[in-house]
Amino acid sequence: TISIHPYQPLILLSGSSDDKTIFQGAQVGAVDYIEKGNLRPASLISSIRYALRRSATLKELHTLYQQVTIISQMRSDIIRLAAHDIKSPLSTFFMSLEMLNNHLDNSPDEFVKKHVDRMGSASRRIKAIVDDIMALDYMDEHGEFERTEIIPLINSVIREFRLMETLENKTLTFEQPQELPVVRGIPGQLREVVFNLLTNAIKYTRDDGQIEIDVNCADSNVTVKVKDNGFGIPSDQHDLLFKPFTRIKLPETQTIEGTGLGLYLVKRIIDRHDGEMFFKSTYGQGSMFGFSLAIV
Repeated sequence: TISIHPYQPLILLSGSSDDKTIFQGAQVGAVDYIEKGNLRPASLISSIRYALRRSATLKELHTLYQQVTIISQMRSDIIRLAAHDIKSPLSTFFMSLEMLNNHLDNSPDEFVKKHVDRMGSASRRIKAIVDDIMALDYMDEHGEFERTEIIPLINSVIREFRLMETLENKTLTFEQPQELPVVRGIPGQLREVVFNLLTNAIKYTRDDGQIEIDVNCADSNVTVKVKDNGFGIPSDQHDLLFKPFTRIKLPETQTIEGTGLGLYLVKRIIDRHDGEMFFKSTYGQGSMFGFSLAIV
């Protein structure tokens, strides 16, 4: 009856008062227990009232849960559609802007060049926000957990940065351990984590700075750390990290472009993997961001 009518009030009347009977009653959905030998009109009325109130509360909570689920799905659908719809006109804008830049290469009009550069900067930021939103949406609905090797994943990210010459004059070191256990993860998402952490380390480190990737295994966990000797983060702004659309404001980083979604995305992925995210940062000395995952 309970499986068919989950909110049907149920009170257990029994001649037995042992714990086993009470437990069995709770298992089938009884909200109260009355021993027949102690049955009184007042106690029965009180139990019925309690059962009715509890049933009504459960119905309301279920209705609210359904409404929240529908609203959450609508929000996700709206974000997904908006992100996809923005990408098409944004691509057209990029093409036109590139043609305009080429046309202005030999132009003496510095005023126009200045504002075209500003348009380019703003459009790149919009594209980055759209890409991050789509990555968040994709993360929630795609990807299968499997046995994942961390070392090849990190090396593929490093190769990509070297090919794109993103490091510029910065030094990147990665001392690989000879052996490392595999973890249970979604390779594409874990690669996104390493990519974002390394991107931040590069962006927020001076041209002659040093970046180090450290990987080790301890206490049944694989730990990955990305360290830099860059600008660092003041302690009074540590609480802002990992919040969406939040960027640390420093005089040294005002000209650095970003969406404020990178670390939020990283934290979401590590949480999904039941891992731990951690960091340490000192203003003017650099930062360390890392994560740990349980080995298989």
